[in-house]
Amino acid sequence: TTQDFLKSTANGGKIAQSNGYDIIFTDNDGTSLLDFEYEKYDSSTGELTTWIEMPDISSATDRTFYMYYGNSSASNLANATNTWSGSNIDPVGVWHLSETPTQDAYADDSSANNNIGSFNGSMTSGDQVAGQLDGSLAVDGGDDYVGVSSASSICFGGNITVSVWIYWHGVVSNERRIVSDWSSGQRNFIFTILNTDNKLDANSGNGATNQDSVIKSASAIPTNTWVHAVYQRDGNNLRMFIDGVKESSSLNITG
Repeated sequence: TTQDFLKSTANGGKIAQSNGYDIIFTDNDGTSLLDFEYEKYDSSTGELTTWIEMPDISSATDRTFYMYYGNSSASNLANATNTWSGSNIDPVGVWHLSETPTQDAYADDSSANNNIGSFNGSMTSGDQVAGQLDGSLAVDGGDDYVGVSSASSICFGGNITVSVWIYWHGVVSNERRIVSDWSSGQRNFIFTILNTDNKLDANSGNGATNQDSVIKSASAIPTNTWVHAVYQRDGNNLRMFIDGVKESSSLNITG
């Protein structure tokens, strides 16, 4: 969100610290601190992007929580690791991709698993571009990619949900992998954009050499705009969602 009151006091707003550390969030009792992560704060524009772990959320009733600010002596109480772990959520990795190749050592993982990503190919500082929420990485469609080591937490077998924001420029000569754990001897999943028709393609494997199921989006994804895409394997079900709408599904996966 971008609000005038979220600018720093030096810029006519109400935030006491230029780094935004006086912004905190509490539960509906007004005192119990909620775990949260700052993704972006701009003191000059009042733009704030944060992730907050809520104890529970109901679709039937409103959920009240509070944001406090204005304490010029407040310390940084954000805790990214706790925000992305606990009883409500426990992802194997959370990559915001706001880091800059050649300037930052790696793509940080906000989860508790520390599955940091390495920059590969011919990536430069110019590949850090504006994203849907904060930063993002522009890859060249050739040798650019972010690689994560094959730690036990990141070797996906069985149930998995992958959620990504993508900005697609159009048809190219080869298919483009969005995210995958897929090689000749270890086929778990692969989520790609097909080179022939701009459609999303989801493949599920058995962890070895077999491909169990393939689904494809019903229509091409839009170009030159941000699209939210989800790959989900749940038991014997394989599903794909684009901007919250189920595009395709497959039942009775054999692997």
